[in-house]
Amino acid sequence: MKELLKKVYYCEFCKKKGMRKHLIQSHEQICWGNPAARPACADCQHLTSEQFERERYHPTGDVTYTKGIPTPWCKLYNKQIHTPSAEYKGVTERYADDFQDSEVMPMECVGQQPYRQLEADTLLP
Repeated sequence: MKELLKKVYYCEFCKKKGMRKHLIQSHEQICWGNPAARPACADCQHLTSEQFERERYHPTGDVTYTKGIPTPWCKLYNKQIHTPSAEYKGVTERYADDFQDSEVMPMECVGQQPYRQLEADTLLP
């Protein structure tokens, strides 16, 4: 019988785990549980998802079709936004047509309204 001990690396901010240290370290930089990496839009009530029809091409190249793609949308500023991880992973370059009018989610926003705001009188003593 063979018994092996292996190191498992865990994200400090969520439950993600992995066997490769560098992958978990790079994940921590974009993890939404990380307060330094979490965009202001993440828990804002102005963040919605809009369906947009996009034209897609079949891998064979001879068929095109339209597909409804959910897209993050800011109701306050009335614009399409995307996550920082979309830029980090290169999605914005691969689908440049879909992201041409999109802006990255800001880290701070003056119009942010979180879903839950705790009032001082509702907190337990």
